[in-house]
Amino acid sequence: MKDVSRVGFLELTNNHGHQELLTRYLRIAAHGDGQPMLFTTTETMEKINESGSNDAVETVVGETSRNFFERIEGYCEQEIDILFINTIQGSITDYLQYLRFDPDCKTILWPHNARAWFEQELVFSTGGGLATTLSTNSKNVFRPRILKKMDGILVPFEQSRQHLESTYNPPQSVHVLPPSVYDPSVVCVRDSEDTPSASVDNEEENRPVQITIPGSIVGRREYDLVLDTFESELFPRFNGDIQLTLLGRPLGTYGDRIVERAANLSDYGYDIQYFTEWIDSNTYADVFQESDLLLNPIAKDDAERAESWGLTWNSGILFDILMYPCSVILPERYTIPDELAGAALSYSDGSDLAQTITEIVESPDRQVELATTALENAEQCTIERQFQRFSQIVDTHLTD
Repeated sequence: MKDVSRVGFLELTNNHGHQELLTRYLRIAAHGDGQPMLFTTTETMEKINESGSNDAVETVVGETSRNFFERIEGYCEQEIDILFINTIQGSITDYLQYLRFDPDCKTILWPHNARAWFEQELVFSTGGGLATTLSTNSKNVFRPRILKKMDGILVPFEQSRQHLESTYNPPQSVHVLPPSVYDPSVVCVRDSEDTPSASVDNEEENRPVQITIPGSIVGRREYDLVLDTFESELFPRFNGDIQLTLLGRPLGTYGDRIVERAANLSDYGYDIQYFTEWIDSNTYADVFQESDLLLNPIAKDDAERAESWGLTWNSGILFDILMYPCSVILPERYTIPDELAGAALSYSDGSDLAQTITEIVESPDRQVELATTALENAEQCTIERQFQRFSQIVDTHLTD
C-alpha cells in the first residue's frame, strides 16, 4: 500500500452540508500516519472548526482568487500527490477559476449532482429570470470541461458508481467512499434483551416510537404528505405511542407554514416536536440517535435537469444513518443503496406510508430487526474500514 501522507483536500464553497461531509473525509484520511492538507477559505474553516477541529490536518487558508489557486498549484507540485476536490460550486467566475486550475498531481472530484456534470445540456428557463438562466447554462458548459481534467471521480454508494459507469462510460476511474464514520465509542446503541433495538434508552417500556424527519424544512421535502398522513391516520390511531419530530429549521414561507401546521397539531394534543431556529450539531446528533425511525420524504423533481435520487444525487441523511444507526423510509423513486439494505424501506403514497409505519409500530420484533440491520450496516463504516477504502483509492492512482 502506498504512502497516503501526501494527500490534499480542496473545499472553497460556502456549503454547510458539504463542509460537514468534508470533516468526515478528513477524519478518515488523518487516521494513518500522514497529515492531510486542507485548502479552504477563512469562512469555511470557521464552520469546519465548529464541527470539531482536527489537529492532524494541516490547513492552508485563502480566498477564491487566481492568486490562491496558484498557491495551491505550488503546494501540489511540491507536497501533494493526490488532491480530492470536495465541491465545485459558485459563480461563473468561480467555474472559470477551476477551469484554469492545473495542479501537478492526481485529482479526484465528487460531482454531487452528477447528471449536471456529465450531461452538457442547455435549459430554456430556470424560473429565476434571464440572468440566472444564462449563468446556469454557462456552468453546464464549463462542468464537462472541468470534469475532463480530473483523474478520478468519487461517489458515496456502489449503485452510484454502477450508474455513472453504465450511463456515461467516463474515462476516469470511479471510486466509492461513503462520507460516514461509525464510532461505537460515541454512538449510543440501544439494547433490548441484549439485542440492538430501535431505542437508545428502552427503560421505559411504554416509550413512544420516535419518528424523525431530519433536515431543513423546505419545499424539496413533502411535509404536507407526511403531516396529512399523521393527522388523518397515525396520530388518531397511535396517539401516545408515536412521536413525530421535524429535526430542522423552517426556511422561507413554506417552512413557516409547515411549522404552523406542526404547532396546530401539537395544540390539538398530538406528540409532535419542531424547531424554529438553527439546530446545533450536538442537538441534531442527540435527537437523531434517540429516533427509532427516520423519514426522508424527498419531493418529485420535475425540473428539466432533474437528478436521479440515489444514483446521481444523494441525501445527506443516508450518510448520517451509517454514523448513527437507524432505519429509514424513503419514497419509492429513491434508489436504495446496497450499503443500507434491510434497514431502508420505501413508500408510494400517504396510504402506503401509513401502512408501513403501522406495521413497525405494532411489531416490536420488526423494530428490533430493522435496528439490528442498521447497526450491521453502520459497522461497515468504522474508521479502520473507511481508512482501508481510502488508502485503496489513493493506491490506485499512485500506482498508475
